[in-house]
Amino acid sequence: MPDAKRVGAGTVLKIGDGVTPTEGFTAIAKIRRIGEVSEESPLIDATDLESTGREYIGGLPDGAELDVEAALLMDSVTHQSLDAAYASKLPVNFELLPNQQSKKIKFAGLVRSRLFGPFEAEGIMTHRWRLKISGAVTLAAAS
Repeated sequence: MPDAKRVGAGTVLKIGDGVTPTEGFTAIAKIRRIGEVSEESPLIDATDLESTGREYIGGLPDGAELDVEAALLMDSVTHQSLDAAYASKLPVNFELLPNQQSKKIKFAGLVRSRLFGPFEAEGIMTHRWRLKISGAVTLAAAS
């Protein structure tokens, strides 16, 4: 059955455990929002003296930054994994499984920042991480 339009509820973001060659992935608990996963190829000027106009080729893709926001769960193992990735200063692997889609989005991300809050009388306390994509974004069959 072909993919159909779906709402984002049910989407899962998993973090890798770093064990190779058979890395395991665990769903990050109580995610409220995942920012856009994007990359952009820069333009490389390929103009030469025989050109009659500017010529370009695409360069290596550069992944953007995205925010992941979850309910504040200080004792969550998966939240602690993201905080540990922040402290390590090394990229970790992620798998994003959009709700009921046939493919997953795979990427490595460097956790560049983490935020706690806001803390409001009638608001959900949140924990947020900003990820910088490192390397290529790939699509794979959802398993």
